[in-house]
Amino acid sequence: MKNLRARNPSLNASGIPFGGRLEEGVKQSKQERLARLAFSERAKPIVRLFQQYKNSRLPYNELMPGPLDLCNFSKVKAILASDAQIDETTFSTIVPTFDNFVEKWRNYKLLQLLYHVRRVEDKELRRAFLIGYDEEDKGNTFDFKSLKPLQDTIPDVMSSLVFVCDNCTPPISIWTSEVSEPNYFDRQVAEPLYYPEVLDHPCLARNLSHRPQTESADTLKHLDHYDRDRGRWNCRILTVEKSLGRIFEAIVKLAGQNPGSTTAAAMDKLDMWFACLNPACLTWMRETDFWAYARNWRFAVKHHAESHPEDGIEFVTMTSYEVDFVRSRLLPLQEMVVLLKDFLCAHCRDLPSEQPPATIDAVKNHLKIEHDILDAKFDRDYYKRPNAPLRPAFGKGPLGESLEIFGDIPCFKVKMTTL
Repeated sequence: MKNLRARNPSLNASGIPFGGRLEEGVKQSKQERLARLAFSERAKPIVRLFQQYKNSRLPYNELMPGPLDLCNFSKVKAILASDAQIDETTFSTIVPTFDNFVEKWRNYKLLQLLYHVRRVEDKELRRAFLIGYDEEDKGNTFDFKSLKPLQDTIPDVMSSLVFVCDNCTPPISIWTSEVSEPNYFDRQVAEPLYYPEVLDHPCLARNLSHRPQTESADTLKHLDHYDRDRGRWNCRILTVEKSLGRIFEAIVKLAGQNPGSTTAAAMDKLDMWFACLNPACLTWMRETDFWAYARNWRFAVKHHAESHPEDGIEFVTMTSYEVDFVRSRLLPLQEMVVLLKDFLCAHCRDLPSEQPPATIDAVKNHLKIEHDILDAKFDRDYYKRPNAPLRPAFGKGPLGESLEIFGDIPCFKVKMTTL
């Protein structure tokens, strides 16, 4: 080591080079970080204006850009990158174009999801059509701007698909692909995602945080109440889960609907209940009478995937009498809404203080404490997260023992007959 240092005085005691390139690299890294922080600080006025724009559009179920998507808008980026002093009046010419920007951005992202699905479902077309492969094998991106929005085809393609987020529910096996096997469910605990609610899945606009605790937080990215940073919307973490899709298709057919066009929202409105007739789920009393477990369609899909992934799908729809028994044990709509964690603070939207969805009471309490708002109004001070699915809330009912939990899947024990 001494001889090495004698020949090269730019090495320290550990033999690691210092000064020169290393010093320049550290300096450049620091400058880039300070530039990012300055950019985020300058973006605060336009983020606040866009927050007001989105709140003025409530209620809505369409996909909306986040702060990072907004700051990537060419006109906004040009102003933020300039040396001019910035306040809300600086963006007076940008605000009227928000509608146009949002529509173009949304069409682009829906196309991105559509082609993500097509790419992962048909590997043979990947090079020739979807990622712009050329003769010299240099093309690895697809120019979405050259395509017209296919709004009519998107619901048709998406309605029969079930997605799983790789961030929320990583596969059991390390040998994974973007399309699962149709008869093999490679997840321990999965949350099925359906169109259009999949568009607002939080992980699509979140990234892992790599910021050291000693560094100042980037206000565009940092979220106080999440373990991830805010990012630009990206659908690449979605897997098309064919095993769940097969179960969903069977449940939709059982409900008398068309699997090619029936969405999750349409299934929610049907309010149908299903019983699993797999022998492992039944308790026989006599030759014709048995106890089965009633589940709504969402819980039915998840139950079969987790409990009988290799068996045939053996669900039946429940009779009106059996459904009435189940409904008598559901909470009234007013009580049900109070329990659902689907509500967000409109004043914290797109800011570092943005919180995860919570119950109405929790959000109202937050508004009272943090914003001094005592009389909070729905769709003004707080709102329901877009495309939140309709989910039944279970109460004890007259027979508290009728409610059982399998894993995290609630169901009701119902007496049925084969006659």
